[in-house]
Amino acid sequence: MQRRIVLTGGPCGGKTTCLEALKHALEDRVVLVPEASTMVLEAGFSPPAEGSDFGEIELWRREFQDAVLSTQRHLEETWARLARHSGRSLMICDRGFLDGAAYWPGGRNAFLEHFGIELDSVMARYDLVLHLESVAVSRPLLYGRANNGTRYEDVEGARRVESRVMEAWDGHPARIHVPAMDTVEGRVAVLLRELRRSGIDI
Repeated sequence: MQRRIVLTGGPCGGKTTCLEALKHALEDRVVLVPEASTMVLEAGFSPPAEGSDFGEIELWRREFQDAVLSTQRHLEETWARLARHSGRSLMICDRGFLDGAAYWPGGRNAFLEHFGIELDSVMARYDLVLHLESVAVSRPLLYGRANNGTRYEDVEGARRVESRVMEAWDGHPARIHVPAMDTVEGRVAVLLRELRRSGIDI
């Protein structure tokens, strides 16, 4: 049986590094679904210029999240086929459907209504949600944008996103919050422990 897991959290939560570590630990049992929003941004869907009016910013957010969700859906379907064909039982997604709700005007309910998505169905889509806390929350001096050219939030903005991501996934029956730590190794150890607890053989 194929298991689908989301790795999510606020900006600068260590997702990229943790995903690479999980790939190494799980080897040929896992496929990693890349982050749709980063792909869309890198393709040229850049945020409005600083000083843009509110209406322009809101329009961009809606169009951007529409592009991200379409890309996310396609990526997950494609990687699920890849996993089946290669005999891999685990699919880890760099963010999931509900992450877009953190950036949507009106929040999760408005997001779901706009895209015609049922909350129960999107919750059931993922077996486990692992939320990596942004260092902006408890270790703001470690927060930076240099390691991700598409990250544009400052510390306060990152904290707001962190809170909204938590709200977006609220109610998932298997959501695990992983606090910010001094080392990546510590976080990876927690992630591997939670995967074992969920019944995944590591």
